[in-house]
Amino acid sequence: MHFAFDYLDSLHTSSYHLIQHVYEGPMIRTQVQLTEEQTQALKEMAHREQTSMAELIRQAIDRWLETAGPISPAERFERLP
Repeated sequence: MHFAFDYLDSLHTSSYHLIQHVYEGPMIRTQVQLTEEQTQALKEMAHREQTSMAELIRQAIDRWLETAGPISPAERFERLP
């Protein structure tokens, strides 16, 4: 079991918040490219929810994976542009 700790610097005080989440297995660092608008919206949401941008992205991916379900090869082919 892996524990991910996100340290958040509050913009209103100099204190740090500690949020602990439990994930199974090791976490793998990866990079994504976001538009300026996506980055700004994500930063604002992270600040409002007092969490990190990375945690919001992990949560969004988890929700997407839960609802997306498996895609058949035929459906994947149909989705190609």
